[in-house]
Amino acid sequence: MSSEKLEGVHHASQSRPRPSKKGRWILTAIVTVCGLLWLRPDQSRLHDTFGSHHDGKGNQSLPFWDRLEPSEKLSWTPCFRDAGNFYCARLTVPMDYRRPLSESPSHPKVHIALVMLPGEGHSEESGRFSESPLLINPGGPGGSGTGFALSAGPGMQAVVGRHHDIIGFDPRGIGGTSPQADCFMGSHDADDPASIDEHNRVVRNRMIWSLQSLTAGVGNDSSSALQDMYVHAKALGKLCADKNTEDSIFKYVGTPHVARDMLSIVDAWDEWTRSLKSKAMPCMRQPATASPEEADADPALSTRGKLVYWGVSYGTFLGSTFAAMFPDRVGRLVLDGVVDSDIYFKNAWMGSIQDADKVLDRFFSLCHSAKEDCLLYRKGDNVEDVRSRFESVMNSLKEEPKIVISKQIRLPALLPHAQLQAALFVLMYFPVMSFPALAYIVDSLHRDADLSSLMGGPHVDVMCHADQYLSQFPEDSPVATGCADWKALNNLPLSAVQKMFEELSPTSSFAGVFMRFMARCVGWEVDVEDNPYLDWDSFPTVDRAPVNTSFPILFISTTIDPITPLHQALTMTQRFGNSGLIEQLSEGHSSLSSVSLCTIGRIKAYLNEGMTPPPPELDESAEKSQHATGKWVQCKADEKPWRPFGTPEWLQEARGLHAQEDIEVLQSWKEVQRALKSHLFAGIELDDGPLKNVAHMDYDQLEMVMVS
Repeated sequence: MSSEKLEGVHHASQSRPRPSKKGRWILTAIVTVCGLLWLRPDQSRLHDTFGSHHDGKGNQSLPFWDRLEPSEKLSWTPCFRDAGNFYCARLTVPMDYRRPLSESPSHPKVHIALVMLPGEGHSEESGRFSESPLLINPGGPGGSGTGFALSAGPGMQAVVGRHHDIIGFDPRGIGGTSPQADCFMGSHDADDPASIDEHNRVVRNRMIWSLQSLTAGVGNDSSSALQDMYVHAKALGKLCADKNTEDSIFKYVGTPHVARDMLSIVDAWDEWTRSLKSKAMPCMRQPATASPEEADADPALSTRGKLVYWGVSYGTFLGSTFAAMFPDRVGRLVLDGVVDSDIYFKNAWMGSIQDADKVLDRFFSLCHSAKEDCLLYRKGDNVEDVRSRFESVMNSLKEEPKIVISKQIRLPALLPHAQLQAALFVLMYFPVMSFPALAYIVDSLHRDADLSSLMGGPHVDVMCHADQYLSQFPEDSPVATGCADWKALNNLPLSAVQKMFEELSPTSSFAGVFMRFMARCVGWEVDVEDNPYLDWDSFPTVDRAPVNTSFPILFISTTIDPITPLHQALTMTQRFGNSGLIEQLSEGHSSLSSVSLCTIGRIKAYLNEGMTPPPPELDESAEKSQHATGKWVQCKADEKPWRPFGTPEWLQEARGLHAQEDIEVLQSWKEVQRALKSHLFAGIELDDGPLKNVAHMDYDQLEMVMVS
């Protein structure tokens, strides 16, 4: 590792700050002091990640990742030391693997941003590292793995074992990986990064476009909402059309290209750790081992040269794509909140929200069970009374949006029905943390309470000062990656989009919200290059034989998931031979939506000992009926909404049932849960204003607000 430490390191969330996309601000002028209005993100995102804004020569510096020297071999540099013992690197790989960099230095390249948290006792000096690091992906497409490693790495290490080296990476086109997939940016390759001034100009243009797009609601919000979404998608597609060039990153951002990059990371790690051993060998009588625990490892369980990976949500599709492309390079794959590859590839998740309304039903029943702890409950209520109160609020917002005046900045804001419904869909991802906040929001609206003190308004100072800019700039990777995968949705006419919505509507009351996500690709005009390592026609489907990987995959799902239903996990176990399944008996997106000692124990046993749950025994009709029936491993959750882990009530109930060691593990899992929630909420662009401020609160923070 490089011994040179970058000075002035500050921890900053790598979640990409996102502009507002909904009709919420009543704006009398778009252009103000700096030419835009910007919704202030967390302050941790507003400083130069590595302190100095200039390079000491009077020149404005580049963002951190562009300042870190890339290499075709792993070369780690200490970084983010206020957050932990982190190291950063940029690994150079071919943009097009059919044009290797070894053939010509002029071939286009990608510099992949990496953040590593070494395992306990692992260092260059000791020469000890894991056979294979644990790569993590928080979902998306468009999720920043570097940011997830910074926020979740220590907690994840405490959960799965401190001997694990954990690596988060930004997939190509995303975050710190260059070049970024940015439709608003001029032409830049990996070795020609944009300046801070250019980044700031792009952010301003992106804000102006967002303000112009305020009118689009959700698909069933009005007769014109679907057409508005369609037109805005077409407009963005036109802007991105000039990226349709041979060496554009937009042509190479699809999931198979990212999966091939993961293999490059595995190979680079293997080469790097072997080189450390070679350096240590002359000074040692015995061959160096990667870590003490590997010395006694069963060779049959070795992961050297193979992928060890934990992917959530879209990250499960990335993991299964890797397994389909390189089945003999699978070491351990934990795929949590499982995407069905058939559904994702063929119709862009058309069957993904079949259980969303079931999660909402759980909100009503759990609120009723919580009694006075749930603010939407009234003494003597039954479950239908709670539901009726909720529906009355939703219906009133359809008739007339709520008007809120911010006390901070003297600016009016609108809270329409579409905004609350969109926020509700996101809040269902983490019921334990978000259901109390949802009850608070709906109850406040039902009582016509004053929400102005919760309003965080737009500010103009963020882009008005030369010493304030984003540590990681927004880009268009969610659209670029998704549209590269969903070719069937590219360049659809409005009539086809309307038909899609008609087919989706009977599935869920959230069909209109989900259409905003699906309609993004209808104007996409970039011709994506297929990856030479994967023929989509040979991808494992219901009509083809299962793929036999070198080690079984572990799939995980909750009982009721609003975006990746349990049925999809069961389906994917049939696509890959000998795969195991854990069903966590809870609601929410992925097992990280609730803490569970049982789930944690199963994951640790899989990663550390190679213990895979048995394949599920499905009833014959399960796959055809899309209902989960059969036998498989189940784990109970150790918390629920209004009784979350860590509260005095929880600790009192758990006294005598859990050892202190177990409670500490659950606390670490909770840290990972908070990190994932933050990243997913940022990526989904949770509505701003009062909803965002309340939804991001933890349970104890919400209690403080209610008391005040």
